[in-house]
Amino acid sequence: MATCAICSTPLKSSNMAVNNELRDGGRLCLSCINKLDLETSLNLKNLTTEEVLFKIGRQKLFSEEIKKPQNGVVEYRRTCLQCGKVWHSLASREKYLDKEKKWNNCNMCASAFGTAGGNSYSWGTWTQTKRNEHALDSEISKLKQCPNCMSSNYAEEKIVYEKQ
Repeated sequence: MATCAICSTPLKSSNMAVNNELRDGGRLCLSCINKLDLETSLNLKNLTTEEVLFKIGRQKLFSEEIKKPQNGVVEYRRTCLQCGKVWHSLASREKYLDKEKKWNNCNMCASAFGTAGGNSYSWGTWTQTKRNEHALDSEISKLKQCPNCMSSNYAEEKIVYEKQ
């Protein structure tokens, strides 16, 4: 029986993704794939086990870095390099939107298989997931654009506010 290259969990149909094979022949379980960012999880076939381990380790450090403290709030303070406008964005909101985008892409793949099989219900699902994708992309870009001049050229600083 095959096992996950990262956590050595036995791979079954219930915990295995469709495109989970790595360049070096290893395979990943769903829980390890969910630890990756969207771009990495879509490009697994171009990565080796070692590269995936590195990315998971780096993301773990990043997620620990922006994890909100027990009695505080983490946000990004962004300063537009074009017009000087300062705006703030909650780190938890950006993390939530990234997770929603990943799940939306999973739904899009599932509805694509249904549509290809001739299921007319799946066509409506496909259309809705495309709308969701557009809405999530729009929301993410709003958080990372200057509200004054719409520039994406900014300097960023992470701030932790302690609750009183």
